[in-house]
Amino acid sequence: QGGVGELFPRPPTPIPDPQGGRHVAAAMSHKAFHQREIEHLQEQNSRIVAQVEQVEQERDRAHEQIDACREKDADLQSQLQSVRDKIDRLGAKLQQDKSETVAKDEHVRVLGEQNNQMLTLLEQEENKSKGHLNSIQQMEAKNKKLQRIAEEFDGAKAELEAKVAEVKKKCADVVASLRGQRSINENLRANIQNTEAKTRVDIEALGQALQVVDQKNLEYLNRINKQETREKQLQAETNAMKEEIENVRSEIDALRKQLEGDEDGRNQFERARSQIEMAIEGMEVQADTLKKALSTAERANEQMQEENKTSAERCRETADKVYALMDALRLNQVELKKQEAENSSRDKKIASLERSTQNLQAKISMECDAKVLAEQERKEAEQEGLVLKKKNKKIEEAVTVAQAAQEKAEREIVGMNENVSSLQTQNAYLASRIDGQEEEKNAFKAEIRKVSDRCGNLVAENTRLRDEIDRIEEEVATSRNELDSYRKELEYIKREDVLDDAGRQRPVLIQSSDSDLLEKLQINEFLYEAQQARNPVPPMIEKIAQCLALLHEGQGRADQYLSDLSKSNGLVSALRQRNMALFSRTQMFESFKTRALLRYVMNLIEGELSTDLHLDGLSFGPREINELLQLLPRYEANEKVFVISLIDNGLDEDAVNLLLQLIYQLPYLRRLDLKRNCISPEGVKKIEEHIRMMEGVTGVIKTADGVLNVHSGNQLRLVVDATEQLAKTQVAREVDFSVDQSLTHQDADPFLQTNSGASQHPWTKTAAATAPQRAPHQAVPEPTAVELAKPAAAPQPPAVGGPPVGLGG
Repeated sequence: QGGVGELFPRPPTPIPDPQGGRHVAAAMSHKAFHQREIEHLQEQNSRIVAQVEQVEQERDRAHEQIDACREKDADLQSQLQSVRDKIDRLGAKLQQDKSETVAKDEHVRVLGEQNNQMLTLLEQEENKSKGHLNSIQQMEAKNKKLQRIAEEFDGAKAELEAKVAEVKKKCADVVASLRGQRSINENLRANIQNTEAKTRVDIEALGQALQVVDQKNLEYLNRINKQETREKQLQAETNAMKEEIENVRSEIDALRKQLEGDEDGRNQFERARSQIEMAIEGMEVQADTLKKALSTAERANEQMQEENKTSAERCRETADKVYALMDALRLNQVELKKQEAENSSRDKKIASLERSTQNLQAKISMECDAKVLAEQERKEAEQEGLVLKKKNKKIEEAVTVAQAAQEKAEREIVGMNENVSSLQTQNAYLASRIDGQEEEKNAFKAEIRKVSDRCGNLVAENTRLRDEIDRIEEEVATSRNELDSYRKELEYIKREDVLDDAGRQRPVLIQSSDSDLLEKLQINEFLYEAQQARNPVPPMIEKIAQCLALLHEGQGRADQYLSDLSKSNGLVSALRQRNMALFSRTQMFESFKTRALLRYVMNLIEGELSTDLHLDGLSFGPREINELLQLLPRYEANEKVFVISLIDNGLDEDAVNLLLQLIYQLPYLRRLDLKRNCISPEGVKKIEEHIRMMEGVTGVIKTADGVLNVHSGNQLRLVVDATEQLAKTQVAREVDFSVDQSLTHQDADPFLQTNSGASQHPWTKTAAATAPQRAPHQAVPEPTAVELAKPAAAPQPPAVGGPPVGLGG
């Protein structure tokens, strides 16, 4: 019997049978013999098959080596053929180069002979025709010179007339522009004088008002100090009066007691009665005066207290506001600290919760692992029980199967005997086949030796051909170098002898691509004719004299043009100084305009008229809107503005962000009118999108006219009218101080620094023109940041009919 825990149970031990034991032993010995014989035959068969496979592999390798040798042989044959072709081409090219060099040498020799012949012929012809052609050439040369001079004179005259007419036209245009500029400058000067007078009067009025306010403040402080000291004195007097009244009352009580006393006292009292009555009357009069003084002091004290109360209330209000702001700041800080403490506590709680969750997850994972292990142990126990049951069943079945297998083994032994006979015949066939493959192997080895010998011969032939190719390439390189040297020598001969491609002598000419004077003065034609002459020096000297005369005339005209240019440059410098002064004054006017508009808004706010701000057509630009955004919180008027009208102010996309800030800053704004400005549809769309994102806005409806209605629930919160927008070209453009790029203003400044830019015009001798160049323009400060200095003296009273005083005229 097999063990309980074995995976494959042992076969059951047969039960000894005393009667059939001998038959079983004989069957077992016969079966073991057949088994050993079969194993021997199988080992022999496997060895034979391995040898056959080894022989086939050797045959395949031999075939592969043969194929590789054939391919290598084909490559070597193709390389050899290409090398031979290359050698043939190089030889042909070498022969061609040699023939070309021979032809070139012959051509050079022929050209030299032709050149010598031509020189001799030219000398003979010149000697023959010298006497006949001298007079003709001189006359023709003179005629041509006269014609050229006449043509040059006519062309120069026409050019000079055209230039004079153009210069006259430019001078007339400059004079007209100067007159227009002069009128513009006079208008600007008058406007600037008016603005300066207005600003001076406004500054003086503001300084006087500030001085008056300072004086009143000092008077109020002095009065307060005096009233405080007076109050202390009156309090001391009232205390003294009260003490005197108490003393008088005590004396009266004493006198009454004396009157009620004995007769001696009465007699004494009657004797001193008149004195006492007079003293009493004096005391009563003094008490009345003291009461009146006390009442006046109390009234003054009450007035002082009321004034102190009002000032104290004002100070208290400001202090309350400051304290309220400080309290709000403290509350915000406390809330911030609370939030930070809560956040830190929450972070700690979250960290502790994360740690606890990690611990719980670890515990859960441990419990899950323990549970899995327990389930695995349970399953293993169940599986072991099932395996034991199955083993018992298998042991029972194996006993029956063993008996059937014994019968089957006997049948298989018979089949094995038949297989042994067939394998023996197959082994004999394979042995004969191995002998045939050995013969084929020897044949393949002999063929491989032949191919290797052939490859060695091919390699030797290849090295010989490569050496020959290198030698031929060296010969070709030397022939090319010789050819290049011949060509360079030929070029040098042509260049030295001034010859063309045909071997003829070339004339020396001038080439110029920057000027057309060569064509106008016909210099190259003259040089060609002069070089053809026998003695070219006299015509060359005459031509040089003509050119010098032209240069002298051009120099005189250039000096005249330069003097005119210096005069115009002096005028330009004077106009530039004037324009710089006008630019600085225009900047001052812009700053004054901003301050005036802000003063207008401040007057409206101080007069409690800030509910409707109508700022139409006042050039209320982005700079003024920015100042308005800073001005409204300063006067606590954010909640008092309901309507803002900015019609026809030339606002564009640069002011969209400021307008959005204005809408966000004014919580009770009901209408914003932006008609007849320069805001593009993209800017209007941006305003609409930002209004939609406002807190409390539930919807933005755009009407058919383009008006934006902003709703908060069922309530109409805001109306933004951005219709009738204009293009920037339709709006009146401000003064443009940019310079036309077509003018050469960048070259004018360096020229004005030289002596050529000097002028003797009267305008250049003024104080403004002789003053040094001003420094670059500086930025004008914001109007709210400018501190007005106090005037040294009171301003003069405005004259009747003079410029308007202040913003109200």
